[in-house]
Amino acid sequence: CFKSCPSNAIKMVEEYGFKHAYIDEEQCNNCGLCQSLCPMLREIPQNKIEKKMLLKLKDNKLIDMSSSGGVFGELSRWIINQKGVVYGAAFNTKFNVEFIRVADRNNLYKVFCSKYVHSDISLIFENIKKDLDANKKVLLGATPCQIAAVKLFLRKEYPNLFSIDLICHGLPSSLLWEKYTNYLSKKGKIKDVNFRYNNKKAPEKNFLVLYEANKKYNETLYKDPYGYAFLNNIILNESCYKCNFKNSRSCADLTIGDAHGYNLQKAESKHSLVIVNTKNGEFLLKNVMPKFNNFIEFDITFELKNNYPILHPSPKHFNREYILQNINNKTIIQLLND
Repeated sequence: CFKSCPSNAIKMVEEYGFKHAYIDEEQCNNCGLCQSLCPMLREIPQNKIEKKMLLKLKDNKLIDMSSSGGVFGELSRWIINQKGVVYGAAFNTKFNVEFIRVADRNNLYKVFCSKYVHSDISLIFENIKKDLDANKKVLLGATPCQIAAVKLFLRKEYPNLFSIDLICHGLPSSLLWEKYTNYLSKKGKIKDVNFRYNNKKAPEKNFLVLYEANKKYNETLYKDPYGYAFLNNIILNESCYKCNFKNSRSCADLTIGDAHGYNLQKAESKHSLVIVNTKNGEFLLKNVMPKFNNFIEFDITFELKNNYPILHPSPKHFNREYILQNINNKTIIQLLND
């Protein structure tokens, strides 16, 4: 709505690390465009095409670069080989998350792996449209609400736009993450952050912060203060608790995420649950399927029950308001320990 308002009557106001739209009534001409473009105000229909698969890349070296089965990475490489571009979330030099445009294989790694931090996708709306109008193939990987926002901004279907959304737990406060990285930086200069580190000796220790001088912090995400607050829904955006994009209501061509609970011996390490939502999604997968092992014998009902965010929004934690209201009054560790 902010990018589309013809009267420039919408301002983005940040509170507690979340951006919200504010309408300046004096500038507003009551055209109603903002309401028609808001993903949260629209009724999202259930997908007509839906196929579910369990996939894992055959190349173990490429699997190590991925959070799950390597689906987004392989599709990204295919798009680049078609002289297309990929848009995805990446850490900047301060380890805040922003969306970037990638046009070569050498920089694709920046948009791989999960980043459990809120990011602003509106900064790339115009760039996506420019690439689409230039007839480039565009692959966009984002959360369901972000995919919906991009498509509503474009206001027409582009056959060269391919979109992948994530089975999303919710978007946590960027301000809290910034405060936490400032705290972590007291131990040294941060070189890299990985929320889904593949620790082969201690698989449960999946949150990794690498420092210069070969120092590191490695902990189970659930035991890390920030990770605990994220996984227990304490610091999510208010809209996440009433998400419109659950239970087969996706605007993306493909939906990907972890296949929780699947324990066939061949897929014990990393594997992806893939939900095909459109014919564009079918076309995408068809071009890369030879690169994957396709585990056809799995119980989808079991998978859905073990992957709560597919069907339901995250429930709000009783302590959320206290944490956010005190975000500027206490240290990050005091807040997260509360």
